[in-house]
Amino acid sequence: MCLYGELAINRKYTDNKKNGGNIPPILDIRTKYVPISCGKCIECKRAKARDWQIRLTEEIKSNNTKGYFVTLTFSDESIYKIINSKPTKNWPGLKNIEGYSLDNGIATRAVRLFLENWRKKYNTSLRHWLATELGHEGTENIHLHGIIWTNENFEEIRNTWHYGYVYPRPHELEKNYVSERTINYIIKYINKTDEDHPNYDSIILASHKPGIGLNYINTYNGKLNKFKGANTKETYTTSNGREVPLPIYYKNKLYTDEQKEQLWLIKLDKNERYIMGEKVINDEEGKQLHRTLEYYRKINKELGYGNNEKDWNKIQYENARRKLLYETRLKNASPAGQLNMGTDKDGRGKTHKATQNRPKKNINKIAKEITGRNLSDMIGI
Repeated sequence: MCLYGELAINRKYTDNKKNGGNIPPILDIRTKYVPISCGKCIECKRAKARDWQIRLTEEIKSNNTKGYFVTLTFSDESIYKIINSKPTKNWPGLKNIEGYSLDNGIATRAVRLFLENWRKKYNTSLRHWLATELGHEGTENIHLHGIIWTNENFEEIRNTWHYGYVYPRPHELEKNYVSERTINYIIKYINKTDEDHPNYDSIILASHKPGIGLNYINTYNGKLNKFKGANTKETYTTSNGREVPLPIYYKNKLYTDEQKEQLWLIKLDKNERYIMGEKVINDEEGKQLHRTLEYYRKINKELGYGNNEKDWNKIQYENARRKLLYETRLKNASPAGQLNMGTDKDGRGKTHKATQNRPKKNINKIAKEITGRNLSDMIGI
C-alpha cells in the first residue's frame, strides 16, 4: 500500500458525466471514500513497475511481431523546431510550458508525430512502449527507452524518427531482441530515483488500442481471476510461481465498479494491509499500522524517495535550471546560432559536431552568461 495514501470522495457518488447526475445511493458508508496513492513513494513506484512488468511480459507472450529494444534521442535542433511549432486544432503547443513539463511535452509531441508518419507510410499503427528519461551530462536532453514492435526493417524506425539518433546501431541489431530479461532492464526507468533531477516524473507513452498485455484476460490464468465474491483470485502468477498483486489495468477490465466495490469491502472486513510485502493486522486504534508506516517512511526517505513534502526551493531551483538549459540550447540551435557554430548536418535534421562536441558548462556560468547573475542568486537560495 502507498506509504502516504489519502482518502478521497468516491467519484461514483458525485455528479459526473458517467452517471449523468443520477447519483446512486450509498449502501455502505465505507465506500463513500476511496484510497488515493501519492505515486512517488517506493511502494507506488514498485507497484507501477510491477504492473508494467507483468503487462509487458504478457504482451511478448501473445505478440508474434518482432520486438526491438530502442533508445530514441533528441538533437537541440529538433527540440528547437518542436518548441517553436505552431499550435494545431488538437495540440495547444509548448510556448507557455516550462520545467519538466516541457521535457515531457516535447517527448509526447515527437512520439505522436513519429507514429502518425509511420501510420501514413505503412497504413498500420506501430505498437510501442516508451519511457522518458533525462540525460545526466552535457545538454541533459530528454530521451526515450523502450520497445517497438514491427516486422519492417529496423532502418525504417531510424528513417522515420526525425529528431535525433536511434539505438541500437546497425552492427548491434543481431543482439537486439526482447525477452523477460529485457523487460526487467527497462522497468528500472520507472523505479529509479534521479539525484540530478529529483522532482522529475518519468512518463510512459504506450499503445492503448488495445492496451499493452490486454490478451492476458483471455488466457487460462486470466480466467482464474474472474469475480467470485470472497473467493476472487486478485493475484497474478509469475513464471516462477510467485503470487503478486494483479495489475490495476486488468482489474478494471475484469471487474465492474460494483464488483470492485465488493472486493474493497471484503478487504476492509479482513482488516489486513500489506506494506512493503509485510502483512499488518490493523487494530482498532490503528497503532500497529501507524508504527509500520512510520518505519517504512524512514526507509523511503533514506532511499531517496522523499517524505511526500514538496521542497519549493528545490522545485524552483530545478525549474530555473531547466529553463536556463533550454534557453542556451535553443539559442545554439536557432538559425543564427547554427551559422555561428558552423553546424554539420546529415540531412535528417541531426547535428553532430556542434551538438556532441560542445564544451560542457557549469550551470551557474550559463546563468551568468544569459542574465549576468548566478542561478542561486536569481531564485533566492
